[in-house]
Amino acid sequence: MQIILFEDSAFSNFHPLTYLRPVYMLRAGIQPLFKRIETHFNESSLTLTCRQEIAGSVAEANPDYPVNIIKKNDSDILFLNGRVRNLSDLKEAINSLSSSSIIMNADNIIAVLIKQEDLKSVPDV
Repeated sequence: MQIILFEDSAFSNFHPLTYLRPVYMLRAGIQPLFKRIETHFNESSLTLTCRQEIAGSVAEANPDYPVNIIKKNDSDILFLNGRVRNLSDLKEAINSLSSSSIIMNADNIIAVLIKQEDLKSVPDV
């Protein structure tokens, strides 16, 4: 599975901490949020997406991760909100989905799963 971390419009709730970094690079304990996600979904590849104005500095600070580059391959794609901190049941909830789905909490998109069979109908760019 390919995991693509994204920022939603709520990143501005974390100003001034998020002026120069995406919300998933904030630390919750010893690790940034995106490292916790990578550890939790250890068998998946991770792609970082962020605002265009900070993409250069994010790419420079994280050379091991593609930044704002989404590649279509032969696996499911999970768009995961970078603000997610509680990952306890999320992996099981995602693995139990049999079709492409959106996982929400109140009005917030937590994750969007796009199954590989649905990606076949998306044209290459």
